[in-house]
Amino acid sequence: MMHSLDQGEDAMKKMNLLLAACVVAASALCVQADPAEIYTVTDARALTNLAQSVPTDEKNVSITLVLPEAHAANVALVTTLVMRDGKWAEKNTAGTSGLFTPVQTGSGPPAPPQRGEVTDVQLVLDDAGMRGTFTLNLLPLKWPNPTQGREVYKPASYKVSVDLKRTGKNVPLRDPDPTTPVWRKNNARPAGKELLGTFTAVRESDKAETTGDAAQGGINIVTADAKFGTSGNATIERATGDAMKLTVSMGEKRANSSVAHAFATKNFESLQDLSGYDGVRVTLSSEKRLNNVTLSLGLQERRGAWYGTQNAGFMTGGEATFIVPFSMFKPEGGYDDDVWLDLKEVKAMRVGVENPFGIGEQAITIKSIEAVKIAGVAKPDLTKPVTVTFKPNVRIAHEGDGVVPKGMFGFHDVNPPTKATGDDAKKILDYTRQLNPGFLRDITHTGVEAKPITDDEVKAIIAKREENYKANANAEKSFRVLRHEAADTVDNYMVAPTTNLWARPPWMNHYVNGTMPQFLDGLHNFYRRWAASETWMPTDPSKPIRLVEVWNEPFMWARHLNKHEPKLQDPTQFSSTPAHLVADVYSDIYIAAAKGVKSVNPHVKVGGPCSSAFDDDYFANTTNFVGRFIDKAHEHIDFIAEHHYQGYPATFAAGYDIITAYADSRVGKRFPIYNTETNDLIDTPNKGDAKEDQPFDANSDQLNLAYYNAKDIITMLREIPDIAKGRAVHALWSGFCRNPGETHVFTLLNNLRGEVVHSEASEPGFITFATKNGKDTVVFVMNDTPHERDVWVVAPGGSRATGAELQTLTYAEGTKLETREFKTNERVRLHKRAMIKVTFKGMDWFDGSAPTEQRIDHRRFYADKVFNRVEPGKPVTLNVKVPADAFKAATSARLRIVTRDVQTQEAAVEVGGQTVALPASAANEGTCIIQYVPLDLKLISGAAKLTFKTNENASYNGFDLHAASIVLTTEKNAAE
Repeated sequence: MMHSLDQGEDAMKKMNLLLAACVVAASALCVQADPAEIYTVTDARALTNLAQSVPTDEKNVSITLVLPEAHAANVALVTTLVMRDGKWAEKNTAGTSGLFTPVQTGSGPPAPPQRGEVTDVQLVLDDAGMRGTFTLNLLPLKWPNPTQGREVYKPASYKVSVDLKRTGKNVPLRDPDPTTPVWRKNNARPAGKELLGTFTAVRESDKAETTGDAAQGGINIVTADAKFGTSGNATIERATGDAMKLTVSMGEKRANSSVAHAFATKNFESLQDLSGYDGVRVTLSSEKRLNNVTLSLGLQERRGAWYGTQNAGFMTGGEATFIVPFSMFKPEGGYDDDVWLDLKEVKAMRVGVENPFGIGEQAITIKSIEAVKIAGVAKPDLTKPVTVTFKPNVRIAHEGDGVVPKGMFGFHDVNPPTKATGDDAKKILDYTRQLNPGFLRDITHTGVEAKPITDDEVKAIIAKREENYKANANAEKSFRVLRHEAADTVDNYMVAPTTNLWARPPWMNHYVNGTMPQFLDGLHNFYRRWAASETWMPTDPSKPIRLVEVWNEPFMWARHLNKHEPKLQDPTQFSSTPAHLVADVYSDIYIAAAKGVKSVNPHVKVGGPCSSAFDDDYFANTTNFVGRFIDKAHEHIDFIAEHHYQGYPATFAAGYDIITAYADSRVGKRFPIYNTETNDLIDTPNKGDAKEDQPFDANSDQLNLAYYNAKDIITMLREIPDIAKGRAVHALWSGFCRNPGETHVFTLLNNLRGEVVHSEASEPGFITFATKNGKDTVVFVMNDTPHERDVWVVAPGGSRATGAELQTLTYAEGTKLETREFKTNERVRLHKRAMIKVTFKGMDWFDGSAPTEQRIDHRRFYADKVFNRVEPGKPVTLNVKVPADAFKAATSARLRIVTRDVQTQEAAVEVGGQTVALPASAANEGTCIIQYVPLDLKLISGAAKLTFKTNENASYNGFDLHAASIVLTTEKNAAE
């Protein structure tokens, strides 16, 4: 039931069996079984002796100090001191942090905070506190190029003395510069056992002295000698028996999720082989019940990647045991050569809390952590081939549309070539046809204020354009037009006028000075003039801009807020994710721009807000920014635009569904969504130190990029093809991809167009997608499992083709795309993350063998609310309006949901008097997916009520219900 998407009649036949299983499961749910009793454990093994793994001294510690305004006004000196075996390390990291706007360097990104190192540490750490001296040396920096850039930071040296006392408390969660994006700042901050006191810092160059009485430090135990160490806002101590008491201090207010973590981490004495186990069992206790405080548990692979779950248990107010299958462990950081947890060589484990929602200080006593074997866990038979079937006679449609959106294979176009001749032109055009993008997006850096332009002036510009177009009607096409024709983007080209991404946006001075109306007038005038001159019109189609995106990444404005300017404060913003102030200002800007464009050219479409991924910061990006923009500007929105990098394609698809549910329930509209920048960046391998074991091949980023892009595209085509209408990989650079993996994957996908037809694989983890493209039938298959397998693509009985071509994208010291003839009934060997495409040319049917042409159409009807919390004793009832004609035509029904943190057998939905169980879902940030639950069609009426509830057993804590809809499916012959 997890993330299944049926595409054809066979899947429909399975729905009755699934429905029966759901009803049986719901009946079992009413028994209120304890979570640990759901699974039958056949064997268990303790992962560690908890109490004995807690250090009893402070010989291995890490202490982060913040010395407020020691470097400059609003700029602190920050250092992290490390002690190993009772001795201070020779060199320690240091730098600056504080409420300041990073140094701007021309048109490039701002410089990061200044870095440095600490030497000559003469400190005493004892039961009273810490006192003594050290030398802090700030290093020079040329930016953005370390050899040719401008020197933005000069070296500086400080002699520092401190006198800090232990407070007996833990450092409260705080982020000294929360609005600066995490990748642009020094994240060192005090955490752990608190130190407070005085400091003196003397700058060596001029002997200038700064003193202060608000120096703060935090003591964390460093992981060493197979003992637990702490990181973030965590402290540990031995508890009764073999238990460990974990105390976390997470603050009283909503915080930046990038800092809201507290862990105790232990390196195992030797690598642990857990491959024979199926999950973990955790027993913990607490003094009070808290539904919103859950335990995180993670395992680290030998080569460094962490995998974990954010719900290994929660605080019941007593003792409880929880079992979490390894299938619920998700990637949580670190470089990896694939995306699956390798249990054969586990290096370390960590336990703690990840929670940015202001839960305060909490204590959890962890009594045991065991690896367990679970009866009945299915294991794939790796000796059998995976069978892939397809039915070109069965068309699949969503909301009446069954054609692949051509824009899903597009690119962000950086420095697009506008002029080329001869061999250069041929090379660019051939490469463009090879990729077949279907959508291009560009940005133009410009000023955004202009003098008023009258209607007569607009008419004159348009008339001049028409005159020039007619005069050049017989002229040779420009290279720009030829390239758009080669890309199939003559009708699907988007441009975003914008200012420098890294600079302070021009509206801010107006906002501070009270002159925003004048700024908005100037911006409105700019868009009127620009649209009249540069966008597509029927009278002059030589200008290809059909889509206008208002600004590039306005969410970056948030990094300028909540610093030192009183008029640029937003109490609703708690991180670099924008909130109400940015949403309100952007909405005003957007409306002025959209009105400006439409006033001169109603033929083009306008959209925004060019946000980051909708799920960012536990969907705060949607609730505080994108949703607020929709509320304010929906009358002027033609499409929604967003950027997403890295992450889970299934979660991005779920985010699109949630945005659609939000707009549908709030303003009664559904908008097409364009991704205007995407790619995989985080998996590019870390080359490491020359002395280290190379974790993976230096070219593995080629497979990462190919895999990520293919999976993202196919996931959206399977789940939300009626919503997702464009996708722009970053990037084409002067017309070409820089990475071979990108070239190979888009070449592989270049003919996956046309009508969607039924396809399915015999085993989960093999992603299929098939289309009828003219006379050809195209079948795509990806091995999205950690196992190498044989794949058997089986043509339907009675079919024939004039030929068949196999393309295989594989990896060996880099990606390779191989093309050859596909032989009937052959089996293709696919390693993990590899993919194939089989093109059956001229496929039709032998005489008398042609099956009936069928069409399956899925229609969604959203519930009236989004972002609900369901807890024990607090059910949530949603209403769904289903039109009578849709209900009358339907042949089956499903519930479609996006949830977070549903435990197995925890939750159910009541509909039409029947209780149906909900599938489990992950708790980790950024892992929500779309899930389906079959429903009895007879239970659906014109105004269906859906009541979501939890098992009343004390060991369940509730779940987040982000969105819900009813999907009605109609199956009919194409001739009907």
